[in-house]
Amino acid sequence: MKKIGFVKELITSLNSSIKKRLLHQGAKTSDIVQQYISLIKCMQILDPSGLLLEQVSDPIKKYLRDREDTIKCIIQIIVDDNNNDLLEGFSKQDINSFNDMNMDDFDNDNWMPELLEVDIANEAVKKKNIDIISTLLNIYDSKDMFIKEFQELLANRLLALKSYDTKRELKNVELLKLRFGESSLQLCEVMVKDISSSRRIDYNIHSNINYTNSNHSIEDKMIEDKNNNDNDNNNLPLRAKILSHLYWPPFKKYNLKFPKEIQKYADIYSKKYSTLKPSRKLQWLPYLGNVSLTVELEDRVLSFDDLTPLQAIILYHFQEKDQWELDVLANELEVTPSLVKRGIVFWINKGIMKEISKNVFKILEKEEEILIDMEEQTQMEEIDEINTIQDSKDQQMEKMRIYWTFISNMVTNLGGMTIERIHQMLQVCLSDYKSQLKQLESFLELMVQENKLELNGDIYTIKK
Repeated sequence: MKKIGFVKELITSLNSSIKKRLLHQGAKTSDIVQQYISLIKCMQILDPSGLLLEQVSDPIKKYLRDREDTIKCIIQIIVDDNNNDLLEGFSKQDINSFNDMNMDDFDNDNWMPELLEVDIANEAVKKKNIDIISTLLNIYDSKDMFIKEFQELLANRLLALKSYDTKRELKNVELLKLRFGESSLQLCEVMVKDISSSRRIDYNIHSNINYTNSNHSIEDKMIEDKNNNDNDNNNLPLRAKILSHLYWPPFKKYNLKFPKEIQKYADIYSKKYSTLKPSRKLQWLPYLGNVSLTVELEDRVLSFDDLTPLQAIILYHFQEKDQWELDVLANELEVTPSLVKRGIVFWINKGIMKEISKNVFKILEKEEEILIDMEEQTQMEEIDEINTIQDSKDQQMEKMRIYWTFISNMVTNLGGMTIERIHQMLQVCLSDYKSQLKQLESFLELMVQENKLELNGDIYTIKK
């Protein structure tokens, strides 16, 4: 390549292949980012100067900027345990290159742009230490978006922990502090500290009630409690993560409630916590956390270690009666039917429930019923579990709700309106309205889903 001057042809060929094979709607964002990382590593070998990479990476960066989930994918890849070399492969010196890119040449009056052909062919060209993380972060102009996305990812990871072990998360925070600075990761430090503090508080609460044997299952503790009703404090089949809510990303709001038996234990836990922290009070979030259960049916016993509270509470209600209508169960749980359906689909796919008629479900006590049922219907598609942390889009939708009264009155009084007209009126009439047209479109789609608006062609009208 050096001898025959093949650099321009190589750049043209690479750009053509990248656009044709990678930069299209059929490719997952995570796959594009992974291929971009592979390209960076390859270019480090072919051209240590980094000039070739600059020429072929621009189309990729431009394309990724237009995808909504790019930042999420980059953060997930960076903190993935399989990519430790990415996060650990930089030092404090790399931070300066990220914050002050090419500042050495800023005051140089004799600076000239590098000549691509000459420098790549030059054996003595200064090799650049191409930092993969910096290259990924430089897709965007601001680091704030990455920090916010990492906060949301960290929150979900901490809430999903089955224990109080935060070594992995703390390591990621410390390494990213080198990248972004300590002040940028203060909220993340508080979140990790909350979980570590919860370990100590939980230990003290369980020690105070003389029950610290973590090898006992929740079911064992509940059985012992039934045999020893004289002393509720001897058994406490739950552990809590105590969060400083002002430092955590906003939570989605679900009106899920504990069953009475579990609420009793939660009240005991709260009382013990108030004894340790007299000036504080716990507010329980029943839809967060994970549950371990043993399910006893007529001819089999099944164990589950990582259930969501919703899944566990749904199954709990099938102890009272062996079949439920969807709407009735949703009313009993005080959550939406769509959320209940998510949990029921999980149990259907585990062979524990079946739909016997439209939105009516029953427990399958015997395994032979499962075999008959599988002949009648294919396995239902499992719905993604509930995401309890509001992502950026969720938060934007919540902010947009303050304009709903104005929008509904406007559409009612002026008749059907296009989204462009609604956007224009909001900009003219409301000085604090700063949303983009695409954000308004997402909000209006949500209003259609909530049966507040109708969309006929490109005209929005009030749902009657």
